[in-house]
Amino acid sequence: MRFSFAFCFSILVTYAISASAQMGMGPQMNQGPKDEKEMVIKKGDDQNKNATELTEKDDYLNKPPSTQLFSLGGYMRLRSDYFYRLDLGLRNNDGGSSPFPNPLLAYDSDCTSANPPKHCRYHTITSTNMRLRLNPVIRPNTTISIHSSIDIFDNYVLGSSPYGQTYAYGNSPWSPYNGYTGTQAPVEGGVTSTWDVIRFKTLYGKVNMKLFDLKFGRVPNHFGLGMVHNAGNGIDDDYGDSVDRVSIESEIPSLKLAFGASWDFASQGYTSQLLYPWQTMGQPMDVDDFDDASQWTFFVTRKHSKSDRKLRLSEGLGVFDIGVHLTIRRQLYSIGNIYSDEYSNVLYTSNDPTTLADSLKNRKSFMAIPDLWLEYRKGKLLLQLEVAGKYGWITNLSDVTTENGTGMSKPGDDLTFMSLGGVFRATYQWSSDLTFKFELGYASGDDQYENVAKRGRTHFMFLSPFPANGSDSKNTLFMFHPNYHVGMIFYRELMGAVYNSTYTKFDMQYKVNNFRFTGMALLPMANEPVATPGNSVLYGAEMNLDLAYESQDKSILFGLSYGFFYPLDAMERTETIYGTYSANANSAHSIQARIVLRF
Repeated sequence: MRFSFAFCFSILVTYAISASAQMGMGPQMNQGPKDEKEMVIKKGDDQNKNATELTEKDDYLNKPPSTQLFSLGGYMRLRSDYFYRLDLGLRNNDGGSSPFPNPLLAYDSDCTSANPPKHCRYHTITSTNMRLRLNPVIRPNTTISIHSSIDIFDNYVLGSSPYGQTYAYGNSPWSPYNGYTGTQAPVEGGVTSTWDVIRFKTLYGKVNMKLFDLKFGRVPNHFGLGMVHNAGNGIDDDYGDSVDRVSIESEIPSLKLAFGASWDFASQGYTSQLLYPWQTMGQPMDVDDFDDASQWTFFVTRKHSKSDRKLRLSEGLGVFDIGVHLTIRRQLYSIGNIYSDEYSNVLYTSNDPTTLADSLKNRKSFMAIPDLWLEYRKGKLLLQLEVAGKYGWITNLSDVTTENGTGMSKPGDDLTFMSLGGVFRATYQWSSDLTFKFELGYASGDDQYENVAKRGRTHFMFLSPFPANGSDSKNTLFMFHPNYHVGMIFYRELMGAVYNSTYTKFDMQYKVNNFRFTGMALLPMANEPVATPGNSVLYGAEMNLDLAYESQDKSILFGLSYGFFYPLDAMERTETIYGTYSANANSAHSIQARIVLRF
């Protein structure tokens, strides 16, 4: 009863107070509409203030970030190649080498018999590889960022690590031959593979210092069209330049001008890590300054932004961009030729200071690489040009054996480098669907490469950086970067890169919806005919066809390419040069299928 009476009484009191307030009585009797508005505003301000105080006291994870802390880009690529007769039908023998490796069974001793087995006549090689490239960026704030490039299963050949086989120990007892188990082992450098499954290509930090940007670490190196300096960021690239450097870069936006300079650590020579590899803790260090190769890089570019370029082109105006890049490299001493008998075991068996000091050679080397890049756009026309040269010298090469077996023992400047290369490219967009391209390339050659040990071996990896003729102290060979792709077969597979060449290339590209069709014709010629396998000018003629599908957001790419190369006199084995080992070169074919996932 008490509870019911109290409850009813409280309701009556509340109702009476509410009624008196509405009638203008009680404490609220002097409040009008204006006062009510001010109270609402004050209440809202108090709520906002309380919310701000709570947010500031809360965990930082609940705050909206001022910048994106982490971003990730990259791609995954699967690439399958079918090579037919890239050896041009030529065999490796005492008289010469094929420009492309023969299938392994072609080296069988039975293949030298009068009636060789059938497998000796095969010319087909197929291979499939993959790569996952990650480009993570960490941005703790708007001032600093950390960039890297990481490859996982870098160009890993599918099926190359069968379970039970190791490079270090051979096959296991329960796996008597490759492929017995039908499964793959984890990829481990030095055990089931020649390199590790995860490879860090670049890692560097960037700091915005207001007036300039500071970069330090292992930095990708790219300039212009990538003819000389190429970072290898393309989805079909197999090489890439990275430099250990500290650099500063700045720009003047009003002039569209950017410039920078860097100090690069090209080579430090002997380090304590090489001399004492069992010391796996502590701080490794350079053990001598005289064997360091120091490099300095300078660049200046005037380049329009994408928005400025688009605006000028829409107004019918031309857009001209230019850049200059200069690399200077010097080295006083260097490690001797470690592949010679004298120094072959120095790095692995000795840490005696006297032995190591004797292995250092006084090189007094110098190299300057100027690089000029130009680009002009107007309407549907795009013109691009890159010209570069190399000039320098190496004073002492007495411990180096050249291709013909003679040492570089000439006193003074034993070897001088002086070479030139360039690319001119014209692109005309006939319509939104049809584009035409013309390209002219030049890379100087050197006639001294005629005396190689086995003629016909054309890939740049088998060429010595020093001339074959020890009496000639000048090297005029210029080489494009291997990532600068010109066709599928001749320059990419047989030569490995553009050198000793003048070439013309024509492209036609047609787009419809998400499909792209490209046709290419290439005519390469030798600048120094005597340095070719056949002592002639014309290398051959190449034709490429490519069909690709790309999704609207560019995240998925399917491609199928076909290449055909017809060799001419420069790739022949003439009787006047090869004698009884003379042979006719045959045409080569290549098919490539690829799948790329971008993110």
